[in-house]
Amino acid sequence: MSFNKFNPLQLDALREVGNIGSGNAATALSQLLNRKIDMNVPAINIISFQDIFSDVGGET
Repeated sequence: MSFNKFNPLQLDALREVGNIGSGNAATALSQLLNRKIDMNVPAINIISFQDIFSDVGGET
């Protein structure tokens, strides 16, 4: 399946997976630091693999 042909239900499922993963990561970080962690709901942006490095600032 092409990365740009997700239907709304599939995009919603990806958002939910990202939200659950981010929530688990925030909970773990909060437990490690023994502090409250605030987070925003993650956004989803589907891009091709070739565009990943240019969108996040390139290789270091």
